[in-house]
Amino acid sequence: KEQVSLRRIFQIYQWLCKPSTLRRVAQLKLREGFCFFGAPGDEADLFHANTVEIIDRDIDTICKKGDLLICALKLDLIGILDFEKERFLWSWGPGDLDRPHQPALLQNGNIMIFDNGRSRGYSRIIELEPFTKNIVWEYKSDPPNKFYTAIRGSSQRLPNGNTLITESDKGHVFEVTRGGQIVWEFYNPKIRNKDK
Repeated sequence: KEQVSLRRIFQIYQWLCKPSTLRRVAQLKLREGFCFFGAPGDEADLFHANTVEIIDRDIDTICKKGDLLICALKLDLIGILDFEKERFLWSWGPGDLDRPHQPALLQNGNIMIFDNGRSRGYSRIIELEPFTKNIVWEYKSDPPNKFYTAIRGSSQRLPNGNTLITESDKGHVFEVTRGGQIVWEFYNPKIRNKDK
């Protein structure tokens, strides 16, 4: 995949941090009763874009090849950005996501997201249909809090249709079927032993 240069990321942050953009975001978040200045330093990293992926194809009525799929962690937002026109073409997440990571455009046109669930206390992986904004697939463990990583996390759809998941806090990597069955897993012994 094409890499996003540091210069390009800096340009994205410049656009996101324009006073007009910040004002719109602040008004929206204040209306929702959400305070994003909770911890020292949060205000300096309001958007915390943990993912910037260049879209590799046109998606009818949503975006074109070369637009950017981004994740703004502290806004609980994923979106598709037309960088040249400085505008969001599509977005989703506030009220549904909780500190997300790594949205990825799948071959079928859906978007897979690692939803950390920091306030919920459990993580989940979701597959979102972008036209309807409906969740068409979800993985969470039983009980839900058995799968939880407060920070980081990653998921990848494999060629066999299964999903590879990284539960970062526990040093746990595992593969699940569409039905949610774990078919393979690995624990990093150095991280696992620290928890005991």
